[in-house]
Amino acid sequence: MAEIGYLLTVALVTPLSSYFKRKLKLRTIFLTAIVLCITGCLMAACTLNFPMLMTARILQGAGTGIALPLMFNIILEQSPKSKIGMLMGVGGMVVAVAPALGPTCGRSCRHVHAVALDFRDSAAVPVCFAGVRP
Repeated sequence: MAEIGYLLTVALVTPLSSYFKRKLKLRTIFLTAIVLCITGCLMAACTLNFPMLMTARILQGAGTGIALPLMFNIILEQSPKSKIGMLMGVGGMVVAVAPALGPTCGRSCRHVHAVALDFRDSAAVPVCFAGVRP
């Protein structure tokens, strides 16, 4: 059920990215997406009940909905023309492979630690990218 909230939020926020791009700076949009993802991950790691988990997944979905189109926009606007094809391929591979590998890796990790630790560990990725200058 929490996955449905996540996917619905991604689907609702993604079309808003062009509006954000026109009204805000690239850095502001990028940092907003990262903060939403980190907040959602940490909130999910500390979840005590289902409504809290749903709220956390909605925050993660909002961050993802902003970050996905932003990734392709950055590739198209700031990459050299000779490397756009390769970079779009890598970006597309990330989008296509992550939903397949995420549940597989998550289920194998559950045998080792609790579910809450999976969300805490997944917060490390956006924290690493928060220091990258777009």
